[in-house]
Amino acid sequence: MDTFNDLTIKNIEILSELYKTKSLRALARSKEMAPGQLTKLIKELESIFNTTILKRSNLGVQVTKEGEVLSKKAIEVLSQVNKLQSSFEDKVPYFNKYLTFASRGFLSKFIAQDILSFFSKDNKIGLRFLETSPEEVYEMARHGLVDFGITLKEINLGPKYMLYPIGTIYWSFYSRVDHPLNKTLTAEELSNWPIGKATYWDGKMISEGDDFIDLPKNYKNYGYEYQTTDIGITIAQETDHLVYLPDIVTAKYLKMNILKRQNIKGLKELKMPAYLFVNIETFPDNKMLEALKQKIQESFTKIILH
Repeated sequence: MDTFNDLTIKNIEILSELYKTKSLRALARSKEMAPGQLTKLIKELESIFNTTILKRSNLGVQVTKEGEVLSKKAIEVLSQVNKLQSSFEDKVPYFNKYLTFASRGFLSKFIAQDILSFFSKDNKIGLRFLETSPEEVYEMARHGLVDFGITLKEINLGPKYMLYPIGTIYWSFYSRVDHPLNKTLTAEELSNWPIGKATYWDGKMISEGDDFIDLPKNYKNYGYEYQTTDIGITIAQETDHLVYLPDIVTAKYLKMNILKRQNIKGLKELKMPAYLFVNIETFPDNKMLEALKQKIQESFTKIILH
């Protein structure tokens, strides 16, 4: 401790108690310090403040007038510190509790506005949106760390969770509006064009994602790779790539005439059911649960592209 900036709250506490103490040994014991440590600390304080705090004599030690002034000032400082600490401790949290929603990123982005609208009337509930892989959802559910979410698989998350079908997601190839391709392709002709490839980081390595394209591998001429649908859309907008994307993501881009759907002859349309999963301990009120299900189902029915 060389300068004023090196002072700690503990140093100030000791300084505040010096003027009323009658025994340095007792003060050291109350602060769980060795007497020698306390003596050294006081000498350092005297050096910082450039004054004598204790007067030593054959009769023992006595606080000087300067030391008494410093000690009383330390009491004032501690009082302000305690008030500041209390102001944080007494602060009422903005929300009484948080509900955790977990899903793939594009599903969270699609549904977030409607979920916020649904819970906006209850100012005691906060929302936590997590973008997760299906595997992470399962792990979170196994530990009871997620309250509700959307999954694209009919999976068993354990006895605490219920699963409800809420809609269907359709997948198609998309490109930019001024893409040179202006005819329906056969599946074999698709190989003449680069297509986006889904990849992701699994915590250990870059892995190949499921592209959901029901065609032989030799028909797939993979080009740029991406993890999120946002990047997939950017690739479709800025290059000649065809990107296989869900309708809940592309709907607004079709309306704004930014993307167009490319039809592939012989490619079976992919329909993927979506499920709402809920922790039944989080939603004991059946009326609230039914209202939430209805709200999310309405969100899916807004996407009328087929």
